[in-house]
Amino acid sequence: MLTAMKRFFPLLVIAVFSQLSLSAQQTTHPPRFYVELSTGPSFPIGNFKVKDNIALSDYDEGKLSGGALPGLQGNLKVGAWLDGNWKLFIQGGYSYHQQDEDAVTETLNDPNIQDASVAVDIKTDKWRSYQGLGGVTYHAPFYEGSRLAYEATMAIGIDRSIRPAVSFTAVDQYGTRTPVNYAETKMPAAFAWDVAFGISYRVAYNIDILGNINYYNAYPKRKSGEPEQKYEMAVLQVLLGLGFSF
Repeated sequence: MLTAMKRFFPLLVIAVFSQLSLSAQQTTHPPRFYVELSTGPSFPIGNFKVKDNIALSDYDEGKLSGGALPGLQGNLKVGAWLDGNWKLFIQGGYSYHQQDEDAVTETLNDPNIQDASVAVDIKTDKWRSYQGLGGVTYHAPFYEGSRLAYEATMAIGIDRSIRPAVSFTAVDQYGTRTPVNYAETKMPAAFAWDVAFGISYRVAYNIDILGNINYYNAYPKRKSGEPEQKYEMAVLQVLLGLGFSF
């Protein structure tokens, strides 16, 4: 059944967009609202990518790194045309990035840590991020009458990130094996911002193919317990999508 649903969903999306496009072409007024759906790879940069001093539990402190690997981002944007060039929008997004098991292994087995045990059978989960943003986009064709246009976007909002769970087996000097599990941690809501530059190509009266390069960053901080933890979730994203105006 799941396989059938996976095959049916793309057909349903195409059918809905086709029907909306046909309905919109029967109207005479310029588009007033729009919906965009985009997805693509997300590449950690800066401290989010760094593989030293990785946060593993609530007992770690300071400005911590994520040890994140490339992941995936998905966005749903709903907005309104303010005039011929400016668009106002709200956006919901979700991303995930697997935590690097090799980096976690190096952190757990750091020779500078005074611990006689060795960590083996290490398993990591994914960093997850839920985003709610609002912002503006400047949209302009490359020349009068061109189907190809460039766009510049700025948005601010809220990020809710989840630090991944980590599990391993600690083996002491006598060979005793002890399972250890660090549960995932839901970080408090944090300020986030996003800057994007891209192009759009109008394939029909009200349908655009979209391509964007995004820089996204958020600054979650755990204040509820001791010690304090700070993160920086910077990523570069390459997103492709579809836009529908009506």
